[in-house]
Order: sequence, then C-alpha cells, then structure tokens
Amino acid sequence: MKSLAELHNARSGKVSDKWSSYFEHYEKLFGGIRLEPVSMIEIGVQNGGSLETWSEYFPNAKRIVGIDIDPKCRSLRYTDKRVEVVVGDCNSGETVQSVLEILPEFDILIDDGSHTPYDIVKTFFTYFPKLKLGGFYIVEDCHTLYMNAFGAGLRNGSTARDFYKALWDVANAEFWDLDISSADFLEPYAKAVNLEGSGAAIGYSVRSVYLANSFICVSKDSTNSKGKLGERLVKGTDKSVHDWTALKD
Repeated sequence: MKSLAELHNARSGKVSDKWSSYFEHYEKLFGGIRLEPVSMIEIGVQNGGSLETWSEYFPNAKRIVGIDIDPKCRSLRYTDKRVEVVVGDCNSGETVQSVLEILPEFDILIDDGSHTPYDIVKTFFTYFPKLKLGGFYIVEDCHTLYMNAFGAGLRNGSTARDFYKALWDVANAEFWDLDISSADFLEPYAKAVNLEGSGAAIGYSVRSVYLANSFICVSKDSTNSKGKLGERLVKGTDKSVHDWTALKD
C-alpha cells in the first residue's frame, strides 16, 4: 500500500495542499487503523484534493465529510460515494446539525479551517464531544498561532496555544494539587468563545496531546476517569543502588 506522502505526491486533478512534515505524523497516528472502517471530518476543503487522498489512504472508510465556508465548494464532485462536502461555517448551528446528521460520531477530525485562535478553540468545544473513544482530533497549520495577522502572536495574550496546553493538564488531572473539576478548569476557554458550560462535555476524556511544529493531535479516552497513567510495573530483583521500598513513611 502506498504511503500518504506517496498518494499526495502522485495527485492529479483536484489540488491538495499539505506541509511535508505532516505525513510522518499521520503515518504514526493512523498506521494502525488504516484498514479500519473509520469515519472522518476535514474542516477546510479548498480545492477538494485532500478528501480524495484520504479516501485512497483509508480504503475501508465508511464516510469522509469535508466542511468549507466557501460557496464555490458546492461545485466539487466526487466519484467516491463515501465522500461528501457540507458548505457553511463549521461552527454555525445549521452547519453543525447538517454534519452531525451525516456523522453523529466520527473517528478522526482534521481542523484545517480559518486557523484563527477563536475558531480553533470553538471548533474543539463543538466537535470533540462527538469524537469516538480512541479517536483523533487534529489541528493543522498551527504556526498561525504565532502570527499577528491571525490575531495571535507569541506575546499576544491568551490564545489557542494556551488552550491546547491546558488540555495536556486535563490529561494529567489525576495529579492536580487543587480541588477543581476539569469542567471548571476549562470554563475560561469556553467563555472566551461564547460556549459557557462546554467544558463539562469534555470531562476527563483527553488521553494525550501530541504537539509538533504546526501540528496538534488530541486523542480521546473515557470521560469517566481521571486515571490514565495505568499500573506501575517494576521488574527485576537487583536494588543495590536504590531500594525505595525500604523507605519508611
């Protein structure tokens, strides 16, 4: 089977625009589920080529839905019946309803939309609760979060960068030294995008936050438990350097 990079680089027809370093991340994340009957959403369709690439990469995918605010995307046509495009603002009530009627839940979401801090945070609160357990929520082109032109910047106050770092805190909630729920912890970010109370729908479901150059991936786990570290596994018998089990309280 061809890699994602090979599929992308061999493209003709509809244009797809991806940074080369993304392919390595995607292979690591998706290699184990490539043949599964996944369903996915991609926000930001542009010329529509990436949807075709994903349909080739996931040969057994159930459904692949693109969302784009540009009305010109209504003219996009696909021979693969699994691929569909919804035109509209991904965070408007009407568009969200249209998307969730097609996919009430999904395995993968890729946010390649407006790239502004406000939209990036609002989109997460809107769609992450519908992500399946074990699913992947990805944000591309996060270098915009360092750019003034996108309402961001390294010293430009609280941005989506802070929000995704806070999600890593949620993944480590079992070790917090303060008595605060994840919902209350995330509430300032929810309020900032006019979605008060949305933190409760996220709960403790953040399993991991993968941060790379211009690329973020949040994976989802059970919403009912803080405990993600698992069992401590100590093996071997030679404790000649340090025997912490001999320490007294």
